[in-house]
Amino acid sequence: MTSRTMEGKEDFLGEIFMAEDRIHKEGYTEGYGVGSKTGFTEGQVTGLQKGTQTGHEIGFYKGCVAAWKVVMEKENITGKEKKLKALSSLDTLLTEFNVCDISSEEYWEQITKIRAKFKQVKYLELGVKYSDGCTLHGEIVSHFHLEAS
Repeated sequence: MTSRTMEGKEDFLGEIFMAEDRIHKEGYTEGYGVGSKTGFTEGQVTGLQKGTQTGHEIGFYKGCVAAWKVVMEKENITGKEKKLKALSSLDTLLTEFNVCDISSEEYWEQITKIRAKFKQVKYLELGVKYSDGCTLHGEIVSHFHLEAS
């Protein structure tokens, strides 16, 4: 056999022996690309949903604060100063909360504080009648309306 024929056989055998490794690398590269695209898309959808949910929640709380302020101004309510202080504290938390700064370590701590303060203010007698049971993104929230004086 000539050296040229031997080289051809060696190249052919080398290709056979290396085929598994080559196929494995190609499969990994293709799978990684598909996984990256899928992960990016799923992350985008999840982020949009969570952002919308958080925006609705914060907007709901801000709406409640605005309504309660109107009630507090118009009604003669017992312990008004204490209630206004709690309401003002919730309003401050909401105003200072940066809904766009999700990378901040304090982001979820701030949301937890807002939720806790909302619950505290909600149960103060503000001249508002509650009926629980409405859900907002899995959270039970209250409908409210002015009590008759």
